[in-house]
Amino acid sequence: MGNVYMRMWHDGPEVTPKCNSKPTFDPMLGFENGRKPRVLSASAEEMEAVQLPHSQMGYCGREMVDAKICRWKYPWILNYKCHHENHAVEMCLQEDYVFR
Repeated sequence: MGNVYMRMWHDGPEVTPKCNSKPTFDPMLGFENGRKPRVLSASAEEMEAVQLPHSQMGYCGREMVDAKICRWKYPWILNYKCHHENHAVEMCLQEDYVFR
């Protein structure tokens, strides 16, 4: 805590922008035809059918559904067989975090 204030004090306001300031660059820079809209990989009905919580419904829905089905197919003692599905969920969440 305090890293932003220390950096602003050390580097100056011209290097470190304020937290709530608007961007000074064009957000469409590099996108000639505009940004491609993101599409959900699983429908809301599919996610509700496997009873995903609302916190997990998102762009990684397909991976979450596959992991939930795998966990249902293999009981708690055999959950190690769902390693690939769990890894796909983690990778999707990481890519989503980086993308945002």
